[in-house]
Amino acid sequence: MSKPIIDGTPKHKARSNKTILQLSADMTEGMEEAYRKTVLCEISHQEHVNRLLPIKVKGKGLINRTAPKQIKDDASVCSSDLDNKQSAEDIFGDKPNEQQVVSLAEILLKRDEEIREKQFFIGTTCAAILENPEARIENIVKKDTLARVNFENKLLTYYKQLLKHIEGITSKYTKKLLRSEKQSVETRQLLEMAVQCMCDLVLAHPYFNYSPNLVQVLVLMLNNTKETIRKMVHTCFSVLFKTDARLDLTQHTVRHINMLVKKKQRNVFPEMISCLKNLQIHRINMNDDKLLEVKKQKLEKQKSYVINMSRKERKRKKKLQELEKDIFETKAEESKQIVRRKLTEISKLTFMIYFKILKCYPDSKVLSATLEGLSKFAHTINIDFFADLVELLNNLLENVELGYREQLHCIQTVFIILSGQGEVLNIDPARFYSHFYKNLLYVNAGKNHDDMQTIIKTLDVILFKRRRNVTYHRYVSFVKRLATLCLQVLPNGCLGLISLIRSCMHMNQQLDILLDSEAVVGSGKFDPFNDEPEFANANCTALFESSCLVRHYHPLVRKMVMNVLKGSDSVPINSGRTLTPDEYYTNYDCTEMVFNPEIAPPSQVKYGKNYQSLVGSKILKRKTLSKLSLRMKDGTVIGKSREGSKGLFHDYFMDYIQTSKM
Repeated sequence: MSKPIIDGTPKHKARSNKTILQLSADMTEGMEEAYRKTVLCEISHQEHVNRLLPIKVKGKGLINRTAPKQIKDDASVCSSDLDNKQSAEDIFGDKPNEQQVVSLAEILLKRDEEIREKQFFIGTTCAAILENPEARIENIVKKDTLARVNFENKLLTYYKQLLKHIEGITSKYTKKLLRSEKQSVETRQLLEMAVQCMCDLVLAHPYFNYSPNLVQVLVLMLNNTKETIRKMVHTCFSVLFKTDARLDLTQHTVRHINMLVKKKQRNVFPEMISCLKNLQIHRINMNDDKLLEVKKQKLEKQKSYVINMSRKERKRKKKLQELEKDIFETKAEESKQIVRRKLTEISKLTFMIYFKILKCYPDSKVLSATLEGLSKFAHTINIDFFADLVELLNNLLENVELGYREQLHCIQTVFIILSGQGEVLNIDPARFYSHFYKNLLYVNAGKNHDDMQTIIKTLDVILFKRRRNVTYHRYVSFVKRLATLCLQVLPNGCLGLISLIRSCMHMNQQLDILLDSEAVVGSGKFDPFNDEPEFANANCTALFESSCLVRHYHPLVRKMVMNVLKGSDSVPINSGRTLTPDEYYTNYDCTEMVFNPEIAPPSQVKYGKNYQSLVGSKILKRKTLSKLSLRMKDGTVIGKSREGSKGLFHDYFMDYIQTSKM
């Protein structure tokens, strides 16, 4: 009989398989339990340690490393009481923290975490700013910086609104003026206030925001029909031109003046041009570049000479340092090229304005201001334009009806040109001598005495800087004309002219003939009405005006005239250096109706107010006390005093007695 088979297998074999499965299940559970315990142990252990990078040891393989973990208090885990307790302990130091050992791996890990946090913060912040920049701009600045930025932004915003309001006031006034509408007094006062505010803003902070915009508006106001407005802007630009160190705003202003002159042509006011004479163009020296180059070459040559000549190291080093210092100073001067370049651009614009007016609008009302500015800056003009300019000025004198002031400025410009680099030009200035000689007597102490300064400066050029080109007869005629001019000008102008006469007498001994009223050189007769100084025969006359000047009301004039008559060296006027004619004119200015120097008050009068009453009382006392033999005759008494002296006098006391008895 066969054995029973379960599922095609023997029964004993099935039992053995079941036993094996039970054993394997028990082993698996045991292994899992052991692994679970190991993992839990490691997890519990990892709370207090940090895993470090493993190291490889020869013969042992990889060895895992750990380090004790620093315990940190977490607000989410610990209670509030525990936090307060621990914070108090940290503050008062009851439980000082032990110094923990931090590994390099931990430091690198912490660094990476902080970098990721910052990158994330930067990314979110940038996204927020790009989403709404106006509302979230505060995300990029500190609190103090944000407050400062907000203040500056608000200041600029309100400042811009103010400027727009002021510009609106000026534009409304201009539009009404163009439509020939009548302006109220309030509107004019408001315009003056607006213009004054703009002028103050430009002068207070020339390089603050919107300064170029303010200048553009003020240039338009410089051509306003109201004189007070023009004077405000003229004063503002004059101060700006004198004090502007960077010269950028000055260049901007001159450029807009040039544009306005081109646009308005001859319809501009003199203030538009007269403000240009305050420019700093006179700082330009045409020979600076050449002098700088020569100085540099000289220093370099001296440096090489010292290197080759010196043998002792200390001396050579010391001398080389001194030369290097000089060369460095020369290079520092080269850094001034930027300022000079700006001044050159300003001068080009200025002379462009001047030449346009001279050529195109010689009959305009700004010609006088143009010639005055041209005479001041004539030394900065390029020599290539000298001949054309002199010819242009000569045509103005001969063909245009100019006033005496315009003629003076024309003549001054010509002689300034010819006394500098223009000496190389082949130009005969005889016609300009005649014009100047003729116009001298138009100046007087009444309306135009301010032109005396121009005359004194021009005479200084003619009689001293160009004295070699002046003939004897022309020289004598000018000195005689100056003596005549002294009689009709104020004391400061008279002092300047007398100083010129004295200097001329010193330099030219032949002029002493004018101090001798009896000597005559040559033939002919002096003609004071002749406009040609060469043929006026001034050598046949004398300085008869000195007889009036020695009795002048100003004491210094009398003193200087006496010095001239005595030879100028017999009596010193001032101790030390003698003043120049221009300094005499400036220092002794009497425009405020005050003598300079002050005239001392007269000494005390010998017989004062009460002298007559005092004498009368003494006589009365003497008559009453003395014994007099009286003989009445028509109120006249012949008396005999104690001393026996006789006198004839009228006795008022006896008259009083007789009238009282009657």
